[in-house]
Amino acid sequence: MINIKDFKPGQTAYRMFEKRDRIKKDWEICITPVIVKSVGRKYVRIDNNGEEAYQSMGFFPDGLVESRDWGNRSYLFTTKEAIDRFVEKRDLLDWFRSNFCELTDRQRCARYSIEELRAAKEALITDA
Repeated sequence: MINIKDFKPGQTAYRMFEKRDRIKKDWEICITPVIVKSVGRKYVRIDNNGEEAYQSMGFFPDGLVESRDWGNRSYLFTTKEAIDRFVEKRDLLDWFRSNFCELTDRQRCARYSIEELRAAKEALITDA
């Protein structure tokens, strides 16, 4: 879990945003190294052709989220490895959603044995 205290002024951080490729009709991940300008109580600010502010949000524990109300938001991470972990986690969640969350698609669910389903369930269940 990355929070505001993980950033220091002058540190190199990594800004990630996704842009739509109109030819491929797919999303492209863009990673840009940036320098942290200031760290406050609520915001981390970077100077990227104009000041951008990032804040911690409860729904996104993997990094900081750009503080704006329109358009696609970008995300701020401490390392490139954190971005790789986030992208892999997102892809795995998409895979689980497409394979296990559609209860009406019995043929898709029938591909997995009961042992595979039990192993996946055991791996995902954590004692709180």
